[in-house]
Amino acid sequence: MENRQETTRNLNYLKNALTSGDVNRISAICREMKIKYDVADQLRKHHGNMDFAERLPNDMYSQSLIPGDVPCRLTAKRARANRSCFFNSLSLILAGNENMSEQLRILIAIELFENPEWYCDPKRITDAMDIDEGRGLSETSLFLMTTSCDGIKPGCDRKSVIKDVAIKTCDLS
Repeated sequence: MENRQETTRNLNYLKNALTSGDVNRISAICREMKIKYDVADQLRKHHGNMDFAERLPNDMYSQSLIPGDVPCRLTAKRARANRSCFFNSLSLILAGNENMSEQLRILIAIELFENPEWYCDPKRITDAMDIDEGRGLSETSLFLMTTSCDGIKPGCDRKSVIKDVAIKTCDLS
């Protein structure tokens, strides 16, 4: 496992590549990072073993935010709140600890940057969230909510927005 300083260096390296506009450089660095941060072996160790979830501390505040009409029983678990809480949570879900959070951050940034057309399709968002239009949320508002970007206006170039999100994902601060 690499240290935080090396991860920060690699995130900056990836961010510089993604912002360079050099398609060959971006492709080469993304390929290099996907090989370096391949998490498949780590995930295989934990596949099907969710016993660790019982040992993780519950987050009572987050638990109170889960709507009562959620069809399955969910228990909110505590993740470190260090500006990487999404990645910490994802690592907890996948591996039972937060050790994979930086690797996941890098891989998600690459995935978003390489496949913006998939992620900017509002129909995929509504399908994934199982939302019909009768619930008062437009596809545009769902897209804006899921990208969490300030200053985005309806009618914007969604592929560019997703690529911007990928670049911002490289920031630890």
